[in-house]
Amino acid sequence: MSIRKAKMFYALFNLFVFSMYLLAFSNNVMMMWIALEATTLATAFLIGFNGDELAIEAAWKYIILCSLGITIGLIGIILLIYSAGINVTLETLNWTYLSEHYSPFGIRIVKIVFALILVGIGTKAGLAPMHTWLSDGHSEAPSPISAMMSGILLNLALYVVIRFYTIIKVVGELSEFNRLFTIFGIISLVISSFSILKQNNYKRLLAFSSVENIGIISLGIGFGGYFGVFGAILHSIIHAFGKTLLFLTAGNILEKHKTKRIDKVHYLIKSMPLNKFFLIVGMLVITSSPPFASFFSEYFIPISGVKSGHYISVFLYILCILLVFAGFLISFMKIIFFKTNRGV
Repeated sequence: MSIRKAKMFYALFNLFVFSMYLLAFSNNVMMMWIALEATTLATAFLIGFNGDELAIEAAWKYIILCSLGITIGLIGIILLIYSAGINVTLETLNWTYLSEHYSPFGIRIVKIVFALILVGIGTKAGLAPMHTWLSDGHSEAPSPISAMMSGILLNLALYVVIRFYTIIKVVGELSEFNRLFTIFGIISLVISSFSILKQNNYKRLLAFSSVENIGIISLGIGFGGYFGVFGAILHSIIHAFGKTLLFLTAGNILEKHKTKRIDKVHYLIKSMPLNKFFLIVGMLVITSSPPFASFFSEYFIPISGVKSGHYISVFLYILCILLVFAGFLISFMKIIFFKTNRGV
């Protein structure tokens, strides 16, 4: 990498980090939206940083889909402010003001508002079926960027949706609106689990795992209750650490083997013993194996689902996480333990 490209990379990287800080700590809804869009602009250039055809295609796909989603979310935010019937000032656009004074003049418009926000900003969070940018984006981005996007940015985008939900759910007739989280969570789990089973690209495998984990967090919010919300928060934290470890390890594997194909990487137990250890630990964390904390987060969420009567959703949830574990186990056994990846 040339000095010029290195300077550009770290400038974009720091813009990305600053945008996420602003997104997390802003008390103004419009400033939060601006920060979310800033993360899109910074990461679009980082996804296409390698400059090859696939990276450029992934960057364009990312910026078009996420910008479209964020624009839909902006329409929802504008309608939310309009439905509150407030005079627009810097103070009235603060979360603290809206959470205390939000009183819409119509139920129908509030339903439209939340649907637009969930679908629009949920695109940036990687909720299926709005997730199609994610597998290409994570696959082509430099591994440190993939780690930050998966571990932090997706959680932050979902956090924005949840903040709007905490404002909207005070309307009595919308108290059960969390079912949308359950629906999108199940869709994300089903699509990601079957996609993981057929992957031959280990970075795309990790990308679909991010869709799965965002679906799990969304289910926890949808099921509600103490166990559901606690499980969702705990899972978002553990997922951030586990996925970061896996993406950084994937970057080391890519640097040595010059390929992302699972059938072209083998016998890491001898060739990269330290990375083999990190890969196994990361897999156990991300698939929620005991004794790691992710096991407890994935245990609390179905407990909440059973308590709230979501029996079919809980069944699909358990089926999907078993499929994901099988997909990871098969793929990682090929990479770590087999001298060749044929006949596995």
